[in-house]
Amino acid sequence: MKRVLAGILAVTMTFSGAVLPGEQLWKGAGVISASAENWSSSRSLSSDMTVSGSLQTNSDIILNGCTLTVEGDLYMTAGMLDIGTGKLVVNGNLYIGKENATSKAYIRMQSSSGSITVTGDLIWNVDSSMTNTVGRSGWYTYDLITAGTINVGGNVCDCISSADNHNAFAMMGTSVLNFNGTGNQTLKCSYQGEMAKITVTNNRTIGMEGYFYSTTPLASNLNIVTRNGLKIVRMVMGGKTVSITGDVTQFERNIELGGGTLNITGNFTAQGGSTKLGGGKLNVNGDYRIAKV
Repeated sequence: MKRVLAGILAVTMTFSGAVLPGEQLWKGAGVISASAENWSSSRSLSSDMTVSGSLQTNSDIILNGCTLTVEGDLYMTAGMLDIGTGKLVVNGNLYIGKENATSKAYIRMQSSSGSITVTGDLIWNVDSSMTNTVGRSGWYTYDLITAGTINVGGNVCDCISSADNHNAFAMMGTSVLNFNGTGNQTLKCSYQGEMAKITVTNNRTIGMEGYFYSTTPLASNLNIVTRNGLKIVRMVMGGKTVSITGDVTQFERNIELGGGTLNITGNFTAQGGSTKLGGGKLNVNGDYRIAKV
C-alpha cells in the first residue's frame, strides 16, 4: 500500500494482528480471539490495503474505490461499511452483528462496480434501536444495498428474530447475492428482509429457512431444500423453474410463476395471497392446503 505521510511516500505496508487485551473478536461458535486488528476511528482508504489477521471496528470503513482485504474475520460492532466502487475481500466470516449480540453497523453499496467477497459466512443482526433515517422510509438498513455483488462461500444468516425489527438484511435494486461455495450453503432471512437477484454457481442446491421476500424476477432457476420450514412472503419467478424439497408456506402475499414451474416435494400451505400461474405449472408432491397455520 502506498501512502503519502507528511509529504513522504510511504512503502507498502501489511497490517498484521496485534494482541489487544482490551478488545476481543468473536469468531465462529463462541470462540474468542484476542489477536485482532482494532480500528476505533473512521478509515477512508486512499489505496489498496491488506489486514493479515482479523479485524474489529466500531467506526466507518470507506473504500473510496480501493480494495480492502481481510485475511481473517471482519466484525463491525457499529459504523458504516461504505463499498462504493471498491471491493471488500474477507477470507473468513463477515459479522454485522452476531447470532447472540446485535450490531449498530450497516452496509452501503450502490454501484454496480462494488463487490463484497466472503469465503466464510455472512452474519447479520442489526439492533432494532437504530431508527435514524439512513435508508429510505425511515428504516436504518432499507434501500442501502441497491447494486453490486455479494459473493458468499458459506451461509448467509439474518439472525433477527423479531418481526418488528425493520433493520433486516435487505438487498434491493440490481444487487446480486451470489452463492459461490462448494459445500452446503443456506440462506436465512428474517421477516422484514428482502432479496434482489440470487445466483448459485453450478446451479447447486441451496438451503433456505425463515422468510423469503423479493419483488425482483429470479435471475436463474433455483434448487432449494428447506431448513426448518420456509415461508415465502413474495416470489416473482419470471418464467424460471424453482424446485423445493421440504415444506413451504405461502405467507401473506403472492407467488407469481409468470409461466414458470414450481415443484414442491413436500407440503404446500397457501396461508395468504395468491398463487398466480400465468400459464405456468405448480406441482406439489405432498399435501396442498389452503389454510392458516
